[in-house]
Amino acid sequence: MLYFLLKNSVRFPLLGVILNTAYYTCIGAGLAVAATLICRRLQALGYRRPKVIIFMALCVALAIPAAFISSRAANMFYYPPADWTIRLFVSAFASARNETFHAALLLPVLAISILIFAMGFSFGRVWDVIFLYVPLGHAFGRVGCFLAGCCWGNPVSICIGNVCYAFANPVPLYAIACNLMIFFWLRRRYNRIHDPARPGGPAGTIATHYLVLYGSVRFFMEYIRKEPIVGLGLTQAQWFMTGYVLAGSLFYIVIRVRYRARLLHNATSNA
Repeated sequence: MLYFLLKNSVRFPLLGVILNTAYYTCIGAGLAVAATLICRRLQALGYRRPKVIIFMALCVALAIPAAFISSRAANMFYYPPADWTIRLFVSAFASARNETFHAALLLPVLAISILIFAMGFSFGRVWDVIFLYVPLGHAFGRVGCFLAGCCWGNPVSICIGNVCYAFANPVPLYAIACNLMIFFWLRRRYNRIHDPARPGGPAGTIATHYLVLYGSVRFFMEYIRKEPIVGLGLTQAQWFMTGYVLAGSLFYIVIRVRYRARLLHNATSNA
């Protein structure tokens, strides 16, 4: 939005500074809001404040560089599989310009998972808290996309009588709305699952729901974005989202089966 408003009056490099400042300020605000809410929720689960603060500080220290590495290196997947080499991976990381949210999640998830185990947290409960607030933080980040003018979609034309209007599809606005809806739905489910008086499901459910919900929404949103096809008629993001949905579905089945087995075992032991 800022690009379209300022491009005729502000020139590069100043325009680039303004756009990048707005973009990264929104991303930083999203991270700060999500981290604060995660801290509060973890303390509400009974974890001591000093331990939670140390955990979140380490999460930030690990996640930011890990997200940058995985996001930049994922540019390799814009090339045919036959071209995938270590050299291409290094080149994609060093010189590519594209940075994507879906790829940026990969290495941080691995790093934070190791940290959760190392610090003795409950794996499923902590990831439920983190993924509860991921869509809220992501919505803040998409405000940056909207302001900077990136990630907008294919041109759209609307005709009213003899007057026609053409404009780029405001995909960041759709993403903000979808992320907020996912957040509020996950929060409702979280409160039910993690109700201390009457738990309504296994820990880890919120994380799997996020993967399936966001993966599905983003998959179909790609059809109105300007993204190159990388294989079998799908974009890079659609391939990632397919993995998100499959992983979320598989993990949900596993934790649900284990949860039911535990309930059956407890019922048999108490009989």
